[in-house]
Amino acid sequence: MSRLPQHPSDGNAVELYVDGDACFETLWADIDAATHTVWVETYILETDAVGCATLARLSAAARRGCDVRLIYDHVGSLGLDSRQLVPLQAAGGRIHPFNPVWPWRASGPWLFRDHRKLVLIDGRIGWVGGRNIGQRYAGPHLGGTPVFRDTQARLRGPASGDLARAFRETLSELRVPLPALPPPAARAGDCRVEVLSANGWRRRRQLQSRVRQAVSAARRRLLLTTPYPLLSRRLLRALRRAARLGVDVQVLIPARSDVRLVDLARARLVRKLARSGVRLHLYGAPMHTKTLVADDDFALVGSFNLDAATGSHNLEIGIAIHAAAVAEQLAQHFATDLEHSVAVAFPLPHSGPWQRLLEWAASRLLRLVLAWPGRWSRGRHP
Repeated sequence: MSRLPQHPSDGNAVELYVDGDACFETLWADIDAATHTVWVETYILETDAVGCATLARLSAAARRGCDVRLIYDHVGSLGLDSRQLVPLQAAGGRIHPFNPVWPWRASGPWLFRDHRKLVLIDGRIGWVGGRNIGQRYAGPHLGGTPVFRDTQARLRGPASGDLARAFRETLSELRVPLPALPPPAARAGDCRVEVLSANGWRRRRQLQSRVRQAVSAARRRLLLTTPYPLLSRRLLRALRRAARLGVDVQVLIPARSDVRLVDLARARLVRKLARSGVRLHLYGAPMHTKTLVADDDFALVGSFNLDAATGSHNLEIGIAIHAAAVAEQLAQHFATDLEHSVAVAFPLPHSGPWQRLLEWAASRLLRLVLAWPGRWSRGRHP
């Protein structure tokens, strides 16, 4: 299996989408306009209105003669109604559940999950970010309420070739024949982009290393948004060091995530960050965004939760964008999110002994689960 290139490519255009309705409507328009290939990779595929609308467009593209390939994680999509996949398969689409939980079909340890969110159309338009496919990840019109606050990037240009290589990397894990790479895409803008991947099982952590490098290199500001702030020791040390050196380090997390155990376990880490001068903010609604802004010209959008869990076990994908305009746009999104957040006051209120015991137990339990041999464990981490 070849590794993805670590060098950036020039000549790309990047658009950011925080509105879920606009994101899916634009994505669907891209799929409807596809003429050659539509490759989709997602952790969660829900067969609700948004999921079924996406599948219908994939089926139509397959009927037009496009090479349509769908990879979904078998654990992340346990609630998937497989009957909804029949039209796509009948139209000629290729469907691959990633690492099924059944031992006779497994392609790796049970905790080895495909957490990527990637769509590649005609080898020239790529979508990367935190959004899975379902109503919870849309906006108020398509998804109703409550819906996740999330960020997605639409990429055009030469970097889409690296996204194609990432998709083929996932197919190689499934041991299926690999499609040919699409022709190189033409220049579409002036952004320099790095496609960053991670494969926890293979110990390939290009994405995690690049995040730490960006944190260590920052001199003015770091704006981090993550829904599950169980940071690795290395990233935690890098953030605390940056704050002590005078960098304005701000971390945005949800006031309450959709995983109660994570909320208990994160309390100890929040105290460590706050003591180091990191400014923390609690977002008051469901939030699933995974982004980073470093100084004035570095932005990162992807599927990686910036936590030890997804770093140790999962396939992940992200793009680092070296462009002042994109970094500023992402910083403005961060500022808007702060209007709906509450700053964490320091010193933190003293918690009672029973609360601290629960926090310690949750932290230890998660460590044990992550350290446990993957072949004996199952996990679902959205």
